[in-house]
Amino acid sequence: MAFNKKAHLLTNTEAIRIAFALDRENRWATNEERAILKQYSGFGGIKSILNPTEKETDKQFWTKSDMDLFPLVVDLHSLIQNMQVTFLMWILMCSIQALAMSFL
Repeated sequence: MAFNKKAHLLTNTEAIRIAFALDRENRWATNEERAILKQYSGFGGIKSILNPTEKETDKQFWTKSDMDLFPLVVDLHSLIQNMQVTFLMWILMCSIQALAMSFL
């Protein structure tokens, strides 16, 4: 099966959204949320998440093959910025959530 960047990005973004909601609401994940969280696998194969997305002209830094990911990466960046979490804290939170899930 080929690596699908779009599906991978959507799944990871949804897992992050859930992790933030769980933290904000101070609750455990439901079975459905747990299933999505287990699918989180990092962004190693999607280098475009490091590309700028601040303004429409930032598309000049994107390859044609990754251009369809631009709105999804904008959503990911917005999600992280809106939660006012630094990248390092975000990685730590996801790691802690994954560790907690392994004990359930």
